[in-house]
Amino acid sequence: MAYLTPTQKQNIRLIAFDLDGTLLDASSHVSERTRRALEKAREAGYVLCAATGRVYSSLPEDIGEISAITHVISSNGAGIIRQDDQSSIYENLLDAQAVERIMPILTDPRVMLEVFFGRRGYVGQYFVDHMEDYGVVTEARQQYVRTTRTAVPDIIALLKEHIHELENLKLGFASPQVKWQINDVLQTYPDLTVICSKNFDIEIGGATTSKADALQQLCRLQGLGPENLMVFGDSNNDLAMLRYAGVSVAMGNSVDEVLQMVDVVCPPNTEDGLAQVLEELLA
Repeated sequence: MAYLTPTQKQNIRLIAFDLDGTLLDASSHVSERTRRALEKAREAGYVLCAATGRVYSSLPEDIGEISAITHVISSNGAGIIRQDDQSSIYENLLDAQAVERIMPILTDPRVMLEVFFGRRGYVGQYFVDHMEDYGVVTEARQQYVRTTRTAVPDIIALLKEHIHELENLKLGFASPQVKWQINDVLQTYPDLTVICSKNFDIEIGGATTSKADALQQLCRLQGLGPENLMVFGDSNNDLAMLRYAGVSVAMGNSVDEVLQMVDVVCPPNTEDGLAQVLEELLA
């Protein structure tokens, strides 16, 4: 099956991809086939960028081991890190005053708050001890929180101490009704970007923070335009960058909103869909 037109192949110079549900397989690893496709794409001169909602410190080890990935967009676009020297080449952080205005939501006892700054994630110890009360019910998800977040006695105090450094906030809920109630309120704030990417999560970034904004900046730094960009994604937090890209590719396992708006649908992440498209590009 052909995925790309000759014109698309000719224009593509930068390739960006989400991680969970896209580049990573079901066990959160990069398959050997996908790893080989990335390496060959880099050898052919393409710029490769991982674009994830994850904070940088929670990236899987596989990503750091693949030298072909030259850049990482983390925290849904809050920053771009150049992999060869670990330098930050772009930041788009939350506005402190905007965070102050939503403090009643962040301190709501029905809300589990995760705070991200300095490339790391933090959560209150109380929430770690009661994750199932906030929708974190699977052992895999609980283990992810324990291994990628630093637990602190007072998460609000930490947030206030670092309020000018915040990359992203994540809210978890035990009840979807509470989630949608709070989402409706948050959506009224024009100085926030609010994304519902999981069943029980809301992610909050700055007014212009998105994977699309970060990719626009990376394209500018590389002397490229959106027509030179191919993007792979599967979830709601990928919608903006898929709209921005000259070539948008949805994984077969994508949510309906993604499937309905892309140029190309490839096989799911569990079938090396991303690798299949790259192999065609390089053929």
